[in-house]
Amino acid sequence: MSPDAALLLALRKSAPVGISLPQLAAECGLPPGAVQAQMDHLSEAGFRIEFAADGTLHLRSAPSHLVADDLRARLGEATRWRNLVVFRETSSTNDLALRAGSEGAADGLVFLAENQTAGRGRFQRVWNSAPGRGIYLSALLRPAFAVSHWPRLAFAAAWAVTRVCERFLRRPAQIKWPNDIWIDDRKISGILLESRVIGDLGFVVIGIGLNVRQMPEDFPEDLRPIATSMRIASGADIDRAEVAAALLQSLDRACGMVSEEFGLIREEIQKRSVLQGKMVRITGPGSDYSGTVEGIDPDGALLLRMADGTLCAVASGEATLHVPPLGQRPRLTVAPTQVRTGV
Repeated sequence: MSPDAALLLALRKSAPVGISLPQLAAECGLPPGAVQAQMDHLSEAGFRIEFAADGTLHLRSAPSHLVADDLRARLGEATRWRNLVVFRETSSTNDLALRAGSEGAADGLVFLAENQTAGRGRFQRVWNSAPGRGIYLSALLRPAFAVSHWPRLAFAAAWAVTRVCERFLRRPAQIKWPNDIWIDDRKISGILLESRVIGDLGFVVIGIGLNVRQMPEDFPEDLRPIATSMRIASGADIDRAEVAAALLQSLDRACGMVSEEFGLIREEIQKRSVLQGKMVRITGPGSDYSGTVEGIDPDGALLLRMADGTLCAVASGEATLHVPPLGQRPRLTVAPTQVRTGV
């Protein structure tokens, strides 16, 4: 942990009581003079640190933009996210993470950006990244479990995002399989899972876009009827750094459950599914299926009851609500057929 992060962590841990300069120096492992220099550096970066009348130090406010050391301090010591990098502007955080993974970067690297000029979602769709309004991050993982279970990470990420939305908005969030999070029947977040296998080694990148401070005018006109943000949904201006830290904590927990406790994640996703029990059409490269959604299988594939009664496990695709002709409604109960097309 950097000196700035250690100092901010000590200040946050001491709130609201405060901490003396000698105590702060001891916790950071620095001489008092060096601590004063670090505080001056943080003040220049936009942090407001004050001495109270009793001589204790207090962190009064942080800058509105994301700061890697501040996020690291908010996360504390017990986290897999050891290396956080924040860009004022980049093309795509997923592209950065994919490049870093291909070059051998370790598990636990996270890229965040205030603005993306080429943010993207599934099927190479553009992800609108209003500067300073949302959270745009990509986390690099090198899972210890089997490659066949890597797709589960997309569902772990979806669950992690819903938990954060529910914490800040105090109402249920919904998941539109496989990667969209909805609040009030509008999209608030999207997830993009990408992976690479190079020789005997591989890695996964979890990309998350979460709308936090956007107002309707921050979205392109065609997205305004279908997109929302935490600010729109709550009517309050929510601290993005607080949300980003909560999201990383939630993602850490969810990723840790993928190997042994995915059943719990699956249950939570099914409870929040906007497609459960509905007629849908699933389309994608080389696939086109229609039927009634009956749940999610143990690996996260959508269980779809076809018109002929066949139960298919569809692993990927684009889901849209669909009402087929009356004569093509599902009827029989038969054993599942596996239709797996990748992440």
